[in-house]
Amino acid sequence: MSPDASPRPGVIVHGLRDGETNETSSVSEWDEAIARIVDGRVRRVLVLGAVDVGKSTFCQLLLHRASERGRTAAVIDTDVGQKMIGPPATVTGATSEAPEALTGLAFVGTMDPAQGVTRVVSGLDRLCRSARTDLLIVNTSGLLRGVGRRLKAAKIAVLRPDLLLTIGDDPHLDLIAAEHAGVARLRLASSPEAQRKTPGQRRAARREAFRRYLEAGRSCIIPLASSGLLALSDRQLVGLVDHKGRDVALGLVEALDRARGEVQVLSPARTEAVGGLILGWLRLDEYWNARPL
Repeated sequence: MSPDASPRPGVIVHGLRDGETNETSSVSEWDEAIARIVDGRVRRVLVLGAVDVGKSTFCQLLLHRASERGRTAAVIDTDVGQKMIGPPATVTGATSEAPEALTGLAFVGTMDPAQGVTRVVSGLDRLCRSARTDLLIVNTSGLLRGVGRRLKAAKIAVLRPDLLLTIGDDPHLDLIAAEHAGVARLRLASSPEAQRKTPGQRRAARREAFRRYLEAGRSCIIPLASSGLLALSDRQLVGLVDHKGRDVALGLVEALDRARGEVQVLSPARTEAVGGLILGWLRLDEYWNARPL
């Protein structure tokens, strides 16, 4: 008998019934899971799964259903590469009231989770603390091995979820869940509509996300100490912080005036709200392609 043949305490298992197709079962399982979460006492959900299994789709459906049932809900997107909310290289938040509008942003400065572990975890912690909803959904990347597994453990420690929702059959999901046996787990099949994205499609999605976010901004002039200017490069990705050091926006270096001690940055942030910069590890070319510095 496999380890999944009978449910363990605190684990909710959904599998195929005799005669069901994967598509029929997965659709009904998703509906049942969403209803159970929305109508139950679940307040914090961490959504896990490999790439292209439907994690973002599930989060969007859950957010929408929660709103329909009168629950206040928020989603935090911790995937720094393939975003469901906002620009890459950030941890972002949105609510069921305005699912396409950013309610929070934490700058990471890279699309490599291994490089940005500390910033991803601290960003999740800050956005969790600022959430004022009775259902909090956290979406994650598809990285499940090595640093990805350690990053998932750190996210679980910060979020303290009521439920680990795992999508798909990647065996590394079982390893992650086994390390957190005290947290209830709900397993779902991959979405029948999930499609594997090519590297080119992923790059195109990142380009469009950067373009959409930054082109809506304006140029602002920020005074910096000479030491700060020396560390900057043209078209470098930076995080903008307010006068209390809190992340407020993503920015792109447009010009440096070392004589005046000023940097010109393209960003949606208001100039008067900016108190300083955080350096990223990426540069965007004129077509919004990201390259490591």
